[in-house]
Amino acid sequence: MRRRWAAAVAAALLLLLGTPRPALAGPPITTADAVSFHWKPGRMDRAESAYQYSGALLAAQAYEAAGNTAKANEMRTLATRIQNAILNVLWNPNRQLFEHRLKSTNEWVPWKEINNYYPFAVGAIPNTATYKQALRLFDDPAQYPIFPFYTANQADKAASGTGSNNFSTINSTVQFRRLSSVLRNYPNEWIDATWYKKLLSWNAWAQYIGGNTQWPDANEFWADWNGSSITYRSWIHHNILGSSNWTIIEDVAGLRPRNDAKVELSPIHIGWTHFTVNNLRYRNADLTIVWDDPADGVVRYPGVPEGYSIYGQRHPRRHGLGPGAVHVGPGHR
Repeated sequence: MRRRWAAAVAAALLLLLGTPRPALAGPPITTADAVSFHWKPGRMDRAESAYQYSGALLAAQAYEAAGNTAKANEMRTLATRIQNAILNVLWNPNRQLFEHRLKSTNEWVPWKEINNYYPFAVGAIPNTATYKQALRLFDDPAQYPIFPFYTANQADKAASGTGSNNFSTINSTVQFRRLSSVLRNYPNEWIDATWYKKLLSWNAWAQYIGGNTQWPDANEFWADWNGSSITYRSWIHHNILGSSNWTIIEDVAGLRPRNDAKVELSPIHIGWTHFTVNNLRYRNADLTIVWDDPADGVVRYPGVPEGYSIYGQRHPRRHGLGPGAVHVGPGHR
């Protein structure tokens, strides 16, 4: 059954990826918010191709699970070609940024979005000091503020003088993916766990009108932030295009999905002294993750050891107990 499922997944991904080629096509996005489309007309090689890279790697894993080594190798070769194209085509050494590129003239497009950072989100970029320079823009709220979570680089949006400037949970989801990867794989001086914590708080606040937890509405998009309130909320209510649960489960609590029988905890420490994440269904088991900071001198959960604990199927398993069963990675700050 597992092999049939894996083969079906691999076949579907192959159809989505199409014929292997190094060209960097991008998926449809909201062009009114994406300022790069307003720089000059024409087709572009774009950074959204990072998702084709990660799709090829996923297809390779599915083929491996299905026992098709030849197809798995084909997909890994495709992923490498896409990765090389991202590095060779989109990296602008003069500005030290990954930029979309106009195909007709070979010009790098100076107007940017959060989309330019998709390659970091999927781990397509080598962890070098040179490439990490691209992350410096997130230290400047005039370019990429934590909130509102816009699509466009705000300096470029101001220069363009055109298009819409909406923000949404769709964009915060993209930012969470970037942070989740950057904090684990690309340590740098501009982005830390505080960035993540602030984004987490703003993301929750925006989905309740005026911050009122009795009045939820995760509109598809918002606009016209005046510095203290969202003055325009979309007529499309309670959308699910953005996602939030995984930010607590996979990043704050740190439960990282794996392909083997191990349970891995690799949390992003955002300064919470304690929490419990309960009733997590993972690989046919019910898990509970508990964090109680031993540094504060307060026992929050009687009967539960301080630090990180994970409970599965009513049997507690701690780091160091049950060799190979639980892997605790480094915390990320």
